[in-house]
Amino acid sequence: MDAHRPCEPDARERLLLALVLLSALVGCGSRTGLLVSEGAAPEPCTDPPWILFDHLESPVADVYAMRADGSELHRVALSDQPILYPTVSRDGRFIAFVLLGDPLTPSTVGVYDVRSGTTQLLSLGTSVSYPAFSPDASLISYADGLDLRVVRRDGTDGRTLITGPYEIGCCSWGYGHPVFENASTILWTTAGLTGSIQTDGTGMISELVSDFTVIPFANPTLSPDGTQLGALISCPGTYTTELRIYSLASLPADCSTGRVVAEDLLSYATVSNSPNPAWGPTNVIAFTQARDVFVVDADGGSPRNLTSSLTGDAGAAGNPVWAPGCIRLP
Repeated sequence: MDAHRPCEPDARERLLLALVLLSALVGCGSRTGLLVSEGAAPEPCTDPPWILFDHLESPVADVYAMRADGSELHRVALSDQPILYPTVSRDGRFIAFVLLGDPLTPSTVGVYDVRSGTTQLLSLGTSVSYPAFSPDASLISYADGLDLRVVRRDGTDGRTLITGPYEIGCCSWGYGHPVFENASTILWTTAGLTGSIQTDGTGMISELVSDFTVIPFANPTLSPDGTQLGALISCPGTYTTELRIYSLASLPADCSTGRVVAEDLLSYATVSNSPNPAWGPTNVIAFTQARDVFVVDADGGSPRNLTSSLTGDAGAAGNPVWAPGCIRLP
């Protein structure tokens, strides 16, 4: 039978019988073969997650990526301009970064859409750093000079949550390195303090106190399930830097109550002057020591240097963040 001709009555009867007997999709003028439902769930990702991080080698500032075992190291082609501070949305769809107009005054945030391969540029301030996505990627929080701000992902409805400076000791300190605890709560850090604030600017409280003379910014990171907080921190009176983990439900808490994962760590990083830990989906924490990115199991162990082959004698790596292993990096 010609599939493009109208069906005759006896042909329809034969086709109906074939449908019953064979349970196949057969019909006059239709395509043969079984069809995959458009709503079928995608195959689960089994690729190991990515670590993205800053790489500096004067005069170049760029973003690189690698797996947690050190494999597949490569430059991420997000921009032809110098860039720093990558961050990735929870679902891996968006990658934000800061374009450096002047090495001392980053001012523009790029938001790269992994699906479309396009980048939206947001002019958000004169000294922008450390953008962070909300869980659904609808908001971006970031440091602008000494202030902490939040804006919609399209650049609208921008507002200041905390106005700096925080005055202590010798200097005036800014509020930075935001981390979304949930859709309505942001964690922040300034000299000696880690705290939280609501996205509407209310409910600002201090959660942890550290010795800012040892490590100025004990920038926090959250466990993948959102129940624990990790920080490279110096508890008052110890004069040492440790990676500690706290139950989020227990905060506010004394610094000493945190479980020590790694100790005798460096309190500084060449890139951005802070170790900036990032807790990955395989229960591994990445962080910076001097010029390199290290990883350590959240259950404890010896930190492992991932970037020494890249940094060599002149380069520096830092500000690690995690991304789903199956996303297509540019």
